[in-house]
Amino acid sequence: MKINTHGYKELIDKLQENHPNLTFTLFYTKLDWNEVISQEGHKDNTLYPLNLIPESSKYPEDWICEIDKDKRFDNGTWLCASDKAIMNQMDPRNILNEENIFEFKELNYKEGAQTIEGISEITKDSFLEGENIANTLIRAGESANLDPYFIASRLIQEQGRDGSTLSRGYVYNETTVYNPFNIRATGNSTQEIIENAAKYAYEQGWDSLEKGLLGGVEFVKEGYINKGQNTLYLQKFDIVNKDRRII
Repeated sequence: MKINTHGYKELIDKLQENHPNLTFTLFYTKLDWNEVISQEGHKDNTLYPLNLIPESSKYPEDWICEIDKDKRFDNGTWLCASDKAIMNQMDPRNILNEENIFEFKELNYKEGAQTIEGISEITKDSFLEGENIANTLIRAGESANLDPYFIASRLIQEQGRDGSTLSRGYVYNETTVYNPFNIRATGNSTQEIIENAAKYAYEQGWDSLEKGLLGGVEFVKEGYINKGQNTLYLQKFDIVNKDRRII
């Protein structure tokens, strides 16, 4: 993206000084910054914004887009993000710090780098706890060339440590189905969101948590990793290609 590059080197140098093992690969998109923000922003002729922010007093008022200023999305607690908010979140210089740098971490599987013990530490006291699930996560990550630690962390982020309706099992068409990644969980009410995700899980035959995990990881692989979106940043902001998949 064509953006003022002032400050990149200083921020990277500081991170490498504190963490000598970190390596950085520069990624040139050759995209125009203003065009990218325009495409990520909400338009008059689209029903659902690409980018939302939580309804919270900690965000500036001008982080809410003018088009749908008072309209709520998803479960009713999300608002349409303004171009200013999107620019702030997309500018890599706001991410090159100790707290946010892992948005740029490559999410590929590395032999021996992820272990059952490591998975168990991440999933302790969560709905993913247990040796069978840990083995499933390792197997899924290896098959999809996806970091199992990312998978476990993403699931806990999506579902909470206690899990949710979709990860604990939801009865759809007289079958208990599991959709731990919330795939196709879209809509403007809680019930609509759950029903859409459950329908997808039912169609995929995910009648156990293990099947939901393996199928969900395959979805992430096909929808993101295989398209070059192998960091959290590239999954959120589709600047690699125009094919967008919705989780």
